[in-house]
Amino acid sequence: MMRVGVLFMREVLCFTCKKQSTNYIEILGKYICESCQQEILTLSPGDYGYDHFHNEIKILWEEYLECLIKNQVINHG
Repeated sequence: MMRVGVLFMREVLCFTCKKQSTNYIEILGKYICESCQQEILTLSPGDYGYDHFHNEIKILWEEYLECLIKNQVINHG
């Protein structure tokens, strides 16, 4: 890790393009790189690439909700 002030920059794997990045945001425990963020912001339904990002984000939500349900079942038995 590279130390920058009090922040640490680390490489993470982008969940949409599967590339390593140090410029990212975290969404529901997964990371999305700056390049994919910019692409998502410019896409409209019907554009090339829209379906890819739509499906990746749908999978992200499904995994998150499954985890919540699983944890609720475990915690409430």
